[in-house]
Amino acid sequence: MTTIKSAVMSVISSDPPTYSMIVSSGLCNYTSMAKRIQRTVEVMLGRQVNLNSITKALTQIRIEPRYVNIFGIVSQATLWAEYGLNELQCGLNDRLPEGSLLVVRRDGYYTCLCKTGEPGKIALIRIRTPKEASNTPGLSLFITEYLYLNGVEFSNIYRLGNEIWITSDSENAGRILSILSDMIYRSQH
Repeated sequence: MTTIKSAVMSVISSDPPTYSMIVSSGLCNYTSMAKRIQRTVEVMLGRQVNLNSITKALTQIRIEPRYVNIFGIVSQATLWAEYGLNELQCGLNDRLPEGSLLVVRRDGYYTCLCKTGEPGKIALIRIRTPKEASNTPGLSLFITEYLYLNGVEFSNIYRLGNEIWITSDSENAGRILSILSDMIYRSQH
């Protein structure tokens, strides 16, 4: 016999955004969520279910968070930097510039980070982590907070699989590399 709690867990786990709200962050209006899933739970159980019972089942859903050793991942990271890049914008139907390293789609256009032959003022810093780190949550946030706490300004940060790309003006890039290098060194000792 299926219980209310197992039916609620089945409904929630089949909806990744909802599941994430409840399990990962705990940010959820449980009564509103219960109203939203009540009919599905009733169909699964083959009977009417009290809204308060569903609400209670939602509040009891707990999954132990998986411990992630971010320092273990950072200790295996490598750094790479590219200086003298330019940022160009082009329309959605335009041809992308040759040698584009990073292309970001914006509302109605693309922003491209590339070498144009003219000296640019943008630097791209890549942090390459082990392949198994590509699904590690919180790694970009950790890097962002670490740089912020060290008083470093950067333009953007992107998570691309097992790499983190940081764009900055060329003047700050050396300091960013120094701080990240120190972070990697400290995580190894």
